[in-house]
Amino acid sequence: MKLDKNFFYSIIATISLPVSNIVAVLLVSRYLDKAIFGEYSLSMTIIQGIAFVLSSGVQESSRRYVNTLNNKEFNRKYGFLLSVSLTITFIVSVLIFSIFYNDLYDYITILQISMIAILLPLIRFSINLDNYYEKYLRFATNKVLFSLATIIVPVSVAIIINESTYTMILSLTLGLVFMFVGNKGGVAKYFNFNKNYFDKDIFKYAVIITFSSIASWLISFSDRILISKYLSTSELAIYIVNVQLSGTVSLLSMVISIYYFPTIYRKFELETKAQLKKIRNIKLVIFFLTIIGSLIYFIFGKAILQLVLSDYYNVQSFDVVYILLLSNVALIYVNLSSVILSIKNKMIFNTLAFFIGAAVNLVINILYIEQYGVIVAAISTLVAYVIISMLVSCFSSKYKHVTS
Repeated sequence: MKLDKNFFYSIIATISLPVSNIVAVLLVSRYLDKAIFGEYSLSMTIIQGIAFVLSSGVQESSRRYVNTLNNKEFNRKYGFLLSVSLTITFIVSVLIFSIFYNDLYDYITILQISMIAILLPLIRFSINLDNYYEKYLRFATNKVLFSLATIIVPVSVAIIINESTYTMILSLTLGLVFMFVGNKGGVAKYFNFNKNYFDKDIFKYAVIITFSSIASWLISFSDRILISKYLSTSELAIYIVNVQLSGTVSLLSMVISIYYFPTIYRKFELETKAQLKKIRNIKLVIFFLTIIGSLIYFIFGKAILQLVLSDYYNVQSFDVVYILLLSNVALIYVNLSSVILSIKNKMIFNTLAFFIGAAVNLVINILYIEQYGVIVAAISTLVAYVIISMLVSCFSSKYKHVTS
């Protein structure tokens, strides 16, 4: 695998999120009240859930179709899909927070939250297009700015100016607006409601991905709602900080998806054997890195966690972080195997696997979180992703040798 300057731009884009998370953890654990951060995190969980579920189908389908449509067709068709999905996202967000959280937020704050719900997927979509078109320098720059705007700025403003959930929401809104304006509206300039640009094949693919996203959200975020319900927002804050630390493994996933996935998608049909070999080699590298990383973690992990987490460290943190690290490794395997299903338009099997994993995850969480605490959330996440990884690998093996 030949590496060039684009690979290093990919590295910069990749490390921006985990580095921002680590900096945020250092700041939060020392200077921010657990209850406030827990309340803010719960709100962000719901916002991300709404945006993720309603917009992810359009987001992920673009990866599949960006190389099969010319730029003009792509912009018009996805402009239409984004216009519809983000309008629905805004309305749903306003309704959910107005009905269920009107005791926590006034209508001005609810409108800000709903703006966040549409700006997050819109900006992500615009940034991802730079990746699909292999404009790596611009992609890396915007990823760094996005990480700062969504992670560092809200925490810093709350610490420096006013320690409150409202301050964090307001600063996040302003940061996203700045990103949107800085990108000159990004894909928003292609917005249209012209039904002539409706593409049933893209829509069908997007719907399948949307159901997969619902299951993925249940695995990634439902445990946070259950922790808040059965335990406390302070426990939720500690768990989320642990999740952010474990997200360092997502470095691998993001490097792979940023640098290798565009090429794999573009060349798979013409160089099937070569691209399958590339996927297999990546899996082997990840396996050995996991073994080495585990050894390092068991030697130095406790000391590092105590240093980074400070007051947010508890007796379960060491086990929770390690289990979540392994969960992220399993998710990388899921994404690698899903590439084949995506190319062969068999993502229905990916969705099926995610729903089976989500069902197992929910059952474990509902039965045991209240009794055993946040360790259950970590274990259920790992179990879910291992099951999904095994199922997706089995499904994809049936299609990897099929040519168009």
